[in-house]
Amino acid sequence: MAARRVGLSILTACLLLIAACNKPERVVKTDRLVTIQVGGKLGCEVDYPVAVVYVFKHYPRWKSDDKAYRIHFVDKKSPFSVDSIDVPAGQKSSVVDLLDKPADYYKYEILSDPDTSQQKVCKDADDDHDTGLNVKR
Repeated sequence: MAARRVGLSILTACLLLIAACNKPERVVKTDRLVTIQVGGKLGCEVDYPVAVVYVFKHYPRWKSDDKAYRIHFVDKKSPFSVDSIDVPAGQKSSVVDLLDKPADYYKYEILSDPDTSQQKVCKDADDDHDTGLNVKR
């Protein structure tokens, strides 16, 4: 009788451990922030010229430290459902989720004064070792 209890206790403990080990890990997506500010050769610079983001882990976002900017993906290739993302003056861009695409590198340029006729490229896509998102899975 004692052997049965010990065996049942061990079996129950093993089943509980197996159940605990097989729980799917809940992944909470976080912002992957790239800050834009005045400077550089053409008028603006970023703190991360190449940002590494994971499709199921990050929301790529840009933050302006001064004026309004627009992120524009080049080569007709964007990891989002849109080609351009507005970054309001002194604020973060809105949350736009990455598309479920294969891992790739996406180059973008930054436009300053996007809401005026003075709009110009202030960070070229090929400037400073390519401004881009390195999207991984």
